[in-house]
Amino acid sequence: MHVHYASRIDGVTEDGICIEQHISDKVFSQYIQKDQVFYKNNQGEAFLGNYNDLLHRHTDGLLLDVIDNKIYLNGRKLTSSDIPSQTTTINVLDKLLDHIGKDISNRDFEISSYSKNKNEMIGKIVLPLISLIERETGEKFPLICKGSIYDFYMKLNPSTVPLAIIKRI
Repeated sequence: MHVHYASRIDGVTEDGICIEQHISDKVFSQYIQKDQVFYKNNQGEAFLGNYNDLLHRHTDGLLLDVIDNKIYLNGRKLTSSDIPSQTTTINVLDKLLDHIGKDISNRDFEISSYSKNKNEMIGKIVLPLISLIERETGEKFPLICKGSIYDFYMKLNPSTVPLAIIKRI
């Protein structure tokens, strides 16, 4: 095991180093509750919170729920008739949210028919999402897909449409 960070709370005991928290191994400090989730949005906010509270509070804009692979728009849970592949849409937007304003190659996304073919990506992810957001909010969603059929890039520019994601910690 490697220690990437140690705080003054972590310490040395008679038995060696004492690790208070190791999230990937489900060891949590007394300050983090096991049922908390990570919330991040495109306005620069990031914090831990209660899953159900965050779902109910986020009623403006797009919310990506990585835990249940669901997408919410203005508090309404979207269906497969709204967005054909919510799981892929979530994966794509999750990566783009981490790199707002930057081109991301289709090779950097999880392998799927959508990430291999620009027409699939545009027809089943990009256009349905842009159309839905514009219809529901009146705002343009700056999701861009450019390049050739098999070698393309995606970019999410800064947006006035609130976009948030909830993940397990």
